[in-house]
Amino acid sequence: MSNFFGGVNVLSYVRDHYIYVLEYILLYLAVGIVWAGFKWFLFAVDKAEEFQTKKNKFYKEYAEDQRKSDSPNKRSGLHYIKHDLSKDVHTLWKEEIRKFNKSYPPQVNKNKATITRWMTCWVASLFWTLCHDFIARFYNRLLQMVTGIFQIISNRVFAKHKADFDEEASNAVEM
Repeated sequence: MSNFFGGVNVLSYVRDHYIYVLEYILLYLAVGIVWAGFKWFLFAVDKAEEFQTKKNKFYKEYAEDQRKSDSPNKRSGLHYIKHDLSKDVHTLWKEEIRKFNKSYPPQVNKNKATITRWMTCWVASLFWTLCHDFIARFYNRLLQMVTGIFQIISNRVFAKHKADFDEEASNAVEM
């Protein structure tokens, strides 16, 4: 057994230095608990952003449905309306939340395995978070900042074709 650890007999070392070994184990566990708490916070933030995205999409779709219902072509059958417009948008949103409310806010008792993994494998989790999560968040924020500029470029490049798209849209409604 001593050949695997450079000539050190692990059992003898643990027996002779059990205080250091115990301190190391307790420190490892303490750092793991703190790290898991930080990762849980990041996880909750991601879930809150996901929830807000769903909410924004819902309200946008509802507004689009209202616009379609006000259209002169609403009886033509070309418009698909997803929401019951006889109900208030807030009432409909509450109904929508009930469909996925078990996911929001995240429940600790449904994520015990993930939290335990963060605690026990905190070194790998820390490395992955630094390499993936923060870098991905940085680039996503950067992309959000320049999206408008990129869209302006695209719109300018296609400006001479705008009439084609507008015509196709109006023909689709007329047919």
